[in-house]
Amino acid sequence: MASNSLPFRVYLGSHNDNHSLVVYSSKGINWQSRHNVHPDLEELLQTITSKDIIDLSLGCDGRYWIKFSRGTAVQRRLTQEAWNEVHPQLQRRLKNVSKVSLGVGKEIWVFSGDNKPPRHFLKIRPPVANILLPQGVGYPAAKDIEFVELGHSPDNFVIKVGGKVVLGRHKGIQSLTGKDKTQNERIAAAALSPLDDSCYFIMFDDGSHASSLPKALEEMVTPHLPDSEPPSPREDEENFIPFPLWLLSRVSGGSSFRIPPVGGSSTQLRLLHQHDSERKRVEDLFLDSWVCQEKPCPPIHHIYEIEMPGSLVVTYCAYRLNILCTNGDTDGAEQLLFHGTLRLCSVGNGGQSSSPCKNRACRLCCILRNSFKADQAGTVTGRSVPRFGKGIYTSRFSSKADKYNGESLSQDKAMLVARVVLGRSCTLTSRKEPKPLLEAPAGYNSVLGKVGASEEYDVHAVYKDEAILPAYLIIYQHS
Repeated sequence: MASNSLPFRVYLGSHNDNHSLVVYSSKGINWQSRHNVHPDLEELLQTITSKDIIDLSLGCDGRYWIKFSRGTAVQRRLTQEAWNEVHPQLQRRLKNVSKVSLGVGKEIWVFSGDNKPPRHFLKIRPPVANILLPQGVGYPAAKDIEFVELGHSPDNFVIKVGGKVVLGRHKGIQSLTGKDKTQNERIAAAALSPLDDSCYFIMFDDGSHASSLPKALEEMVTPHLPDSEPPSPREDEENFIPFPLWLLSRVSGGSSFRIPPVGGSSTQLRLLHQHDSERKRVEDLFLDSWVCQEKPCPPIHHIYEIEMPGSLVVTYCAYRLNILCTNGDTDGAEQLLFHGTLRLCSVGNGGQSSSPCKNRACRLCCILRNSFKADQAGTVTGRSVPRFGKGIYTSRFSSKADKYNGESLSQDKAMLVARVVLGRSCTLTSRKEPKPLLEAPAGYNSVLGKVGASEEYDVHAVYKDEAILPAYLIIYQHS
């Protein structure tokens, strides 16, 4: 739901188990794009222009609400399935309905602001209901409710009432504006998917935006962006993350990072072939960082790119943006580091794309399925809590990570390469703290542990799950 006060808007919904999209813009003649919307809405949108739309909302299963002007008359349309759920008091009064928001399943909020007093009808998640209908406080006026956007999860929503933006507690949406919460008020519009929390489009008041739309939808939106022309195709377009302009202004020189590949709802391993430049980059990283003199560097058999579930990718990218915004340090914002752990299967050995096993004791596959978990530190049989506390440990040296690779069923060994957001790192010595650390020291995001005379023994520890994401799986010879 949003009033037509902006020259550019994006709306997300679903129909036939796929995303629905409506984009309108005041730019030129080609003013709107539509994708997979209800046939009745498709037919209607062909007969009106962007300036005619007063309020619009897309829900699940093709449900829609639209308020538009035609000549001097204002008309309203709501899919029959949604209208059947509206309170009987509001039936026969569709002409009085001011605003509607549709959410997941049968979620609906109706504001009949033309009545005296205003009427609300809602079948909606409690956190949103408490904002729109606060106890002991007068109902907000229709003109004060700028938009109500509902994502897939109950804690994923964005509401703007009286100029104040309220974000749900979902990690991805909370991290979009960084630690400076005054930036929340700069959100001018939002579109959240009722199908997938990793899919969103946020518009800021300076015309910049943050987006994680699937590539096909992004291509429909891009030509309509304010003051932009259709971009030239990029070879890595699917991995490019657009930074909001207010973030870029705080980062020296401006920076862009690749969005890690997304494997849908479950992890996928994609084999990198010998001629693949990505494989060469990872292979060189492994070989160049093997510094153990007692043990020669083993040959590599296979390298896989890890495509993690979308929700984990979004959480990681949001944290990375937050650290970059706060620290302005592109080196600390992301590094590729090595991690060794226990493997109890033969995943990756065959040289073919495969999936992780489901053995909960196989730590490698647990990480592949669900990413890293700080609360698992020290829980492997025979190992105590690490010297720098319950963190997630990585190393710049492949030979260091190799020492932690436990094997039982395979002639080959497996090592992870992870994307790690170190941020501000505190250097600690090998001396154990009186109590194991549960988080980085105050003012820091990670720990650099000095555990020996040579830097080849150094380790990095992060204490937040969202600070690290599996990137590559290396299968190499057991020596």
